[in-house]
Amino acid sequence: MSALSPRVVVAGIGNVYRGDDGVGPVIAARLGPMLPSSVLVLEGLDDPIELIDAWEGVELAVVVDAVVSSAKPGTVHQLEISGPLPAMFRRLSTHLFSVAQVIELGAVLERMPDRLVVIGVEAAEVNQGRVGLTAQVEAAADRVVADVWALVAEHLGVVHEEAVDA
Repeated sequence: MSALSPRVVVAGIGNVYRGDDGVGPVIAARLGPMLPSSVLVLEGLDDPIELIDAWEGVELAVVVDAVVSSAKPGTVHQLEISGPLPAMFRRLSTHLFSVAQVIELGAVLERMPDRLVVIGVEAAEVNQGRVGLTAQVEAAADRVVADVWALVAEHLGVVHEEAVDA
């Protein structure tokens, strides 16, 4: 990693024109102004394969994406990747090429971050042409913003100004 490379990458995967599938970009956009300028924030990766270039040589990568399983809409799934992926994780994506497949490819290519945290928000609606999040996913997005901020702050050893006043 060069001296100019970011130590931390936060990536929001999804499409804001597909309803709750846009939760990743929405969360990344909210985090952008909150995070130190040294953190690379990617707001709208439609194609998760772009993650391999973005997180190579990075200390911490946080990936946020919509998922679809049998869980209640707005459920937050957080997984720190440190070995083989759970089989269930491979079936949750709303994308043709899933985050799980990108992780497996990145591992084979030896192009992974030192630490990878994947946060999936259970989607209610992922319809083409629908802009905006459902109420359940919107509420979850607020919690995930706080969770990602905490992960990044802990890693960088920084304190958010609002947290000091609390």
